[in-house]
Amino acid sequence: HETPRFVRNGEVMLSANGSPINLLNTVKAKAGKRGRSAAVVLELADGSELDLAEATTRKDLSLNAEAREEAVGQLLELQAQIEAHLKAMKYGCPLDDSKDE
Repeated sequence: HETPRFVRNGEVMLSANGSPINLLNTVKAKAGKRGRSAAVVLELADGSELDLAEATTRKDLSLNAEAREEAVGQLLELQAQIEAHLKAMKYGCPLDDSKDE
C-alpha cells in the first residue's frame, strides 16, 4: 500500500467503487440581485457550487456526516461575520481589524 496523501489541485478523488468524490471548500453567501433573494452556497474543492436552497444539496448533506459537520461549522462562522457586520452597520460600531494585522 502507498502512503496516503492529500488531493492536489486539479485531481479528482474516487471512492472504492470508482465514483468521483468532491470535498467541501468553503461556504459563501451571495447577496440577491434585483428580484432575486440572497443565496448561501457551498463551494467545493473543484470550484463548483451547491445552493443550500436546493433539496438535492440538503439531501446529499444529510447522507454525509463529515461534509454536513464541516458545512455547519462554516455556516456558524459566516453567521458570526454577518452578525458583526450588521451590528457595525446598524449601530456604527467599527469592526475589530486588529485580527488582520
